[in-house]
Amino acid sequence: MHVYEKVTDLLVAFIIFFLIPMLYLSKRTELLCQEELSGYTENFIEDVTTHGYLTKEIYEDFLDRIHRIYPVLQIEMMSESYVYEPIYQKKNNTMEFTNKNQTYWTVTTNEDIIHNLYSTKARHWFSYGGYFKVNLWRVMDGSKELITTCGARIRESKEY
Repeated sequence: MHVYEKVTDLLVAFIIFFLIPMLYLSKRTELLCQEELSGYTENFIEDVTTHGYLTKEIYEDFLDRIHRIYPVLQIEMMSESYVYEPIYQKKNNTMEFTNKNQTYWTVTTNEDIIHNLYSTKARHWFSYGGYFKVNLWRVMDGSKELITTCGARIRESKEY
């Protein structure tokens, strides 16, 4: 055997016995982490949609859980809902309801939700029937990769 054949055999053996199993394990670990993140996100969404609001405590607990898995994650929350505004007409110097509503589609961004959480309100209310969505982005070296997205309809909203 020539020296080149021995070196080639060693390189192939290294790739087969070390590199491929390491790549397999890292990919498997990545999938398990993503699955756990999806579970945490679904639980977070479930809490928010059943209560109809988000508190600072719920949000910070969610942050603690996901940052244990991925320390560098960007969270993007968004709420969408319809607002119904009654239409009135003036008749004989009085305003009468026309039995019609004007609808507006409103979007509440991540910045607005965070502002409400950390203001004196310490709580952000969602509209019944609206939609709440959370995207988790991994930010590394200037690039963003969507890890998971989850959303649900708001089933409860009781602002007192």
